[in-house]
Amino acid sequence: MGKYGDVSGRPISVGAQARPFTLRLDAVRRAKLDEAARERHTTPSQLMRELIDAL
Repeated sequence: MGKYGDVSGRPISVGAQARPFTLRLDAVRRAKLDEAARERHTTPSQLMRELIDAL
């Protein structure tokens, strides 16, 4: 078993049922996402999960 459980590459916090999802962003949008994540002391992926949960 790896550091993050039995699903390599995915943190336990997203669970074993997590599947990869790709969102293509232009450079400006990616920079905004990265900046917002830094300001919140989190990762862009976690910020996107929180955004979706808020919908």
